[in-house]
Amino acid sequence: MEELRFYRTLGLPAGANIDQIKSAYRVLAKKYHPDISKNPESGEQFRRISAAYKNLVAREQKRDYFYSTVRRPRRTAPEPDRDSLYAIGKTLVEGKTPEMRAFAARRLGLSGKKGSYIYLKRALRDSSETVVLAVLDAVGKLQIRSSITDLAELFDTGSRTVKMGILEAVERMAIPPASIDILTWGMQSQDRSLRLKSLSLFAEISKEKAG
Repeated sequence: MEELRFYRTLGLPAGANIDQIKSAYRVLAKKYHPDISKNPESGEQFRRISAAYKNLVAREQKRDYFYSTVRRPRRTAPEPDRDSLYAIGKTLVEGKTPEMRAFAARRLGLSGKKGSYIYLKRALRDSSETVVLAVLDAVGKLQIRSSITDLAELFDTGSRTVKMGILEAVERMAIPPASIDILTWGMQSQDRSLRLKSLSLFAEISKEKAG
């Protein structure tokens, strides 16, 4: 019954697919977001819309996970040549100081190799915020769209500075449709700058869809 209520909140029939859910959310979020609407009741309506969207998308993602049978080919590690991705990636993951690790992240960002994400991904959870920001900058430069799921998880727990770094990385990737979850959370942030940045990127997605 609760699932039906979520569909009704988005103005959708039960069983609507993920594209319909995202499309309905984009339209309603633009209409009811508190930073856009002058209606004093829009804040509560926006919260209901966002809750419905999150729950329905989570259900779809869970279903897709169970039906996924994609297997990744095994990779053989390259020789640890001084200038290879392997050597730089090893420094990023195992470097003794934050400065070393951040420098390695910046080098990977300039490598032009999306395959370096195998190392950048591990460093997203580095204990140093300086390293994490360098990793986010590299991910944005390389436009690694496959990182969106990991960035969404980090956005949920990251500091304000890290959250802004994630939004900037998303912007550099030309705002992939999959980043809508990140933007949704950002638009609900208590921090005004994060909220406005997320809303601006969200508007860009909607503009592209309308075009």
